[in-house]
Amino acid sequence: IIPIVVSQKLFGTSPLVYFIAPLIATIAMSLFLFRILAKIIGDKIAFLSVLLLAFLPEMAKDSSHPRVSTFATLYLITTLYILFHIHDRRPETAPKYYTFIISASICTFFMYMASESSLFALPGLMFIVFSIRSSIRDLAVYSISLFSFYLSETLLYFLFTPFSLGRLSVIRSHVESLDNLPMQSLLGLFYRYHPDKNDIYLTILIFTAIIAAIYLLSKYKDKRLQALSLIMFSYLFFLTFLLKSLNPLIPFNNFRERYFIPVVPIMWCLVTIALYRLIEKWRGIKDAGPSKEAGSNHFFILSGFLITVTGITLFWNVLKFQYYRNDAFRCWQTNPLYL
Repeated sequence: IIPIVVSQKLFGTSPLVYFIAPLIATIAMSLFLFRILAKIIGDKIAFLSVLLLAFLPEMAKDSSHPRVSTFATLYLITTLYILFHIHDRRPETAPKYYTFIISASICTFFMYMASESSLFALPGLMFIVFSIRSSIRDLAVYSISLFSFYLSETLLYFLFTPFSLGRLSVIRSHVESLDNLPMQSLLGLFYRYHPDKNDIYLTILIFTAIIAAIYLLSKYKDKRLQALSLIMFSYLFFLTFLLKSLNPLIPFNNFRERYFIPVVPIMWCLVTIALYRLIEKWRGIKDAGPSKEAGSNHFFILSGFLITVTGITLFWNVLKFQYYRNDAFRCWQTNPLYL
């Protein structure tokens, strides 16, 4: 809700302002994702991958709607960018190093504030924090700072709202109000991955990403690939098996397709990297990595410009073809280029 409030304070409350925050969040997420991928597979492939990701229907919808998944995805990718940055560069001075660690914990906390279920990715984030220097101290700094932010928020809830336990009270009242149907068997929990419950592209992406992660884990010892895989597996595990009751077997929450969205860029990264490594192997290249220094400033600026144009174009197309089929002029009036 914070980005929405900020956008309204800055730009007012006209209907067009509704779209500003999610569009900016999606563009920022795309830029950080590009930087992450560029360090692993090079600029050109990274840019192409992020550009294609923008064309996925759910990602296009997220860019034009202020949904919690829009901002949770941004915060997750930002956290990963910070952690991968210190993984690659290893700041020498302790104050600078722990500034990055605490910055990552702040982004993780914002991710939690956007969507509590985003914490399903926490095992992978904690893994990369620990693996940078194999330090329990680093993990403790990250975890304690994150927990202190949570306690501070809970204290504010306790002092100024009827919810004495903070978000736990809110979640409990919400879950108790849901009338979820019990599952006939454990296999029923996997029905959410069936094409009847998702767009076919999302089902294909999930299972392709699982295969890609298994391949990468079996062939490479890169801590970054291990972290990406762990984030995906932990997210899917908790999303699948989080239960309200064991007897009868009742899911914690009604399933929505958009619950997958924060981890979709991670799955997309795994598929892209696996394809890149397979092509390298097919060409007889032995783990050469990026062909040039990844993430150059000139290419980063160009990529930012192209991703911005693509985001605005997709935003316009989503409005035109999905929400305003019978009123093209009204659609054009909601396009930022109309201004």
